[in-house]
Amino acid sequence: MIYVRKSKGSSGLKKAVMILVVLGLLLSQGVFIYARQSDNGDGTFTNPPLYADYPDPSMIRVGDYFYLATSTFVNVPGLVICRSEDMVNWEIVGHCIDTLTGNNAYNMQGGVKYGGGCFAPSIAYKDGTFYVAVTPNGEKTRIYYAKDVAGPWSSYQLGGSYFDPCLFIEDNGTPYLAWGGAWENSIKMIQLNSSLSATTGSQRTILTYNNVEGAHLIKANGMYYLFNAVPAQRLVCSRANNIWGPYGETTTLCTAGKGGHQGGIVDLPDGSYWGYLHQDDGAVGRMTRICPVTWESGWPKFGRSGFTGQVESIYTKPIQNKPIKVPAASDEFDNTTLGLQWMWNHNPDNTKWSLTGSALRLNATTAKDFWNARDTLTQKGQGPISTGTIKIDCSQMQAGDICGLGILGDPRGYIAVTKDPKRIIMTEEESVKATVDNITSNILYFRVEMNFNNKQAKFFWKDDSMDWQQLGTSITMGFDWQYGTFQGEQYAILNFNPYGSSG
Repeated sequence: MIYVRKSKGSSGLKKAVMILVVLGLLLSQGVFIYARQSDNGDGTFTNPPLYADYPDPSMIRVGDYFYLATSTFVNVPGLVICRSEDMVNWEIVGHCIDTLTGNNAYNMQGGVKYGGGCFAPSIAYKDGTFYVAVTPNGEKTRIYYAKDVAGPWSSYQLGGSYFDPCLFIEDNGTPYLAWGGAWENSIKMIQLNSSLSATTGSQRTILTYNNVEGAHLIKANGMYYLFNAVPAQRLVCSRANNIWGPYGETTTLCTAGKGGHQGGIVDLPDGSYWGYLHQDDGAVGRMTRICPVTWESGWPKFGRSGFTGQVESIYTKPIQNKPIKVPAASDEFDNTTLGLQWMWNHNPDNTKWSLTGSALRLNATTAKDFWNARDTLTQKGQGPISTGTIKIDCSQMQAGDICGLGILGDPRGYIAVTKDPKRIIMTEEESVKATVDNITSNILYFRVEMNFNNKQAKFFWKDDSMDWQQLGTSITMGFDWQYGTFQGEQYAILNFNPYGSSG
């Protein structure tokens, strides 16, 4: 099965914007999936390098590799780390967080935590060890550390809660933590001990500026550059001769409409710099973009010379002749572990799922609806247009079970098979919009198409005796940071029962 959509002006499979997921709920067979390839194959690339929700980026270079840490909110395993040799071709290499702790709602007990969890991480490297700082919403800051980004990761918990923490390690190895939320109108900083396990000394305010957060601190050419987001408005930069400031000068590098906000710069092996930041892109989420940096009067202006202040769609790649890679997305479920592309919607109940060697088996969890259903397995929606398909064996379902494939976000919806009566339903915001009765087959196929160009999601079904049939009308996809998931729309494999079941 191959399903291809090509972006306007593209030619050949290398530019095809296509994602085909063949997954298994109880039973799976062959799997094929392709995320959009940003590398144009001619020495150029098309922004964004990752056409999916990779928000609040923090990027460093260690040797020949770039490492990217981004927000994953309440998804588990959390705090995804990606790696690239050229800032264009990325692969997922690991997650820092196995389990979210500190609140029973992470287990969907007594409520849910969508929109919470971990966001705005900061990655750093010192003496053979990677460090990632993150502050789970409303909790104390954690410093995760590992010799290998693939893990295993351990962590320290600091004594305070530092919003949008930024790790900075001085040339002499001294570590610092900067932080600040937009409501505070300032950025503060404190020194850490040599193991990064605790703070030492007193905190100081290093920048006073309205609505700044998402700090990134870089030392370049002997100067200290403090990058901050003014959320949904612009990316600003302040500079100082001393790490503690004063950061009295501030300039705007990009506006949200011309490039984005929340980002910084990273050095290349040749001594040049490139910028990175995220852009608010509607239903697909907040995507990370990159651009060359042009130094003007000692300021790292985002964009090429003559076009500073904007992040363009196509650039020459920062580093040439590296292998073309895209993040994994398919999964045959024939391994002993899930692929790194998968995350549960909250901490999973590990007694309710298993890998059989050729399939993923999901036992029904007890939940009143999709939004509250634990053990929903998710994957980022890919743009501009993507399609996810699952094949399921529903022969072991019990009365009340609801299992299928959905979109998780705000709004949300799914296509699923139910038992007693055995029928197929399509829902939006928990309301049944369409049904198919008199279903007899135990082998069913569900498909969801996400079109981020027109913001429409469509739902399809079939069995082995028929071709694909659309069910219901399309859903207009959106993005809601306040009441939704704070993420772009995600594919979601679900199996729940409002009344309890072992199906």
